[in-house]
Amino acid sequence: MKQAGARLPYAFLFLVIAAQIGWCVLAARLFFCEAPAMAFGRISLAHGDHHSYVGAMEHYITHDEYSFINSRGDNILAGRLPHYSLPYLLFRQLMGPGAAADLLVILQTALVGLAAWMLGGVLMAISGRAWLGKSLVVIVALSPHLANYLCLLQPDAAGLALLTIGCCLVWLSLRRPSRGNLWRLAVVAAVLVSIKPYFALLIPIALLVWLFHRVSLRRVAQRALILLVPALILLVPWWVRNARHFDHFFPFQQDLYAGWGYQEPELRMRSFIALLGGDATTWWEPSALSCLMVKDPPLPCTASWPAYLSPSLRARIDRLQATYFALQEGKVSDAHAIAAIDSVSAAYRHEHPFRAAVLNPLHRVRLQLVYSGSNLLPFHGANPCYRPWMLMAKLMASAAYAASLLGLVLAALLAVTGRLRNHWGWLLPPLYLIVFFPLLFGSVEWRYFISVYLIDLFLLLLLFGMWLDHRDRKRNQERRGSPQAQPVGQA
Repeated sequence: MKQAGARLPYAFLFLVIAAQIGWCVLAARLFFCEAPAMAFGRISLAHGDHHSYVGAMEHYITHDEYSFINSRGDNILAGRLPHYSLPYLLFRQLMGPGAAADLLVILQTALVGLAAWMLGGVLMAISGRAWLGKSLVVIVALSPHLANYLCLLQPDAAGLALLTIGCCLVWLSLRRPSRGNLWRLAVVAAVLVSIKPYFALLIPIALLVWLFHRVSLRRVAQRALILLVPALILLVPWWVRNARHFDHFFPFQQDLYAGWGYQEPELRMRSFIALLGGDATTWWEPSALSCLMVKDPPLPCTASWPAYLSPSLRARIDRLQATYFALQEGKVSDAHAIAAIDSVSAAYRHEHPFRAAVLNPLHRVRLQLVYSGSNLLPFHGANPCYRPWMLMAKLMASAAYAASLLGLVLAALLAVTGRLRNHWGWLLPPLYLIVFFPLLFGSVEWRYFISVYLIDLFLLLLLFGMWLDHRDRKRNQERRGSPQAQPVGQA
């Protein structure tokens, strides 16, 4: 029988946490073997944006100023909110940087395990099948897909966990409303927004979900006030601190790019690459189109310009590439490079208006979603510590990601046809991320979509449970001689 709320045995919680810590330890060992400079602690990686999070907090501990130095040498006072690294600050009162960072990794790994366990309980409650909820937890435990994000000292893994827990609490608020659950949701939402500010727009969406499910306007307003209180408690001290350093108010960070200080030519070039439907941000990836605009990329570029370009437009892009290389060498001015980028962008829009407006944004979505799911893991033959059995781990990571992507696609198709009536709310977070990054901002980076990995896996198993319900109803109706079975998703 389907329940209003359910909880899996605690053994599954311990299983998924222990398994993910194990994958994190293995991945860290391989990362350090390949690049020893990446070691921050024993299992924590000094890689990516870690210096703007934990690095800024370490600077506060040692120099009494929360800040970091960006690539231009500027001292950034409000690039990242400090809330993600607050546990690191507490741990540092008792131990050194490496051990404190390792504890932060263990904490965010435990959060991810808790999120998978809670989501498994929700799946069990919705489907009425305990084995489906347990299967979700076991799949997460067996797959190292998250290992890279768990080891990184940046909030991708924690954001995934808090978003998932928040969605579970929203679901629970519809099935078994209580003030305690609402306050838990408020705290989770506040922490999520403080470490991943772009999720702030999901809070109004949650209010709309309640209205859609016929929660009265008065009660929704009350819930909105409750959601606001923890967020204000976390953010007001940040606002007061920043008021001493800046002459304008901002709710989260000092600018859109967290103080990274990108120059206008680079931002224009990103827009041009996105216009072509390419990956405009991860220039260090050889297959990314943005790699072609870096004079000395870390690895040789394997990307190539689109084959459909006319000879004249391709020649203009080649000249633009040469101009941009000259800019990186300091041989041309910013204004000259910007004019060249804008001119070629206008020519492309004129020559390929439909591609620019419709096809290329969809291509960015494809780049965001379709990849192996194990690209960032160190399980490859070039690693000195690689062993043949690790190929199985790589395959499990790819299989788990493929399953999550299948769940998203199938759920979206059923939602379009109106057959996901009672569960469409679970599609909102992944659709929000698709609209926000590859469509609205033209950004393609795999870590942006990791936040909904568990939710997408959940959708696949939920649809499987719905199919089982449909099959069972059909069999029962056939036994009773009923001429027509009830459609899938209308239970």
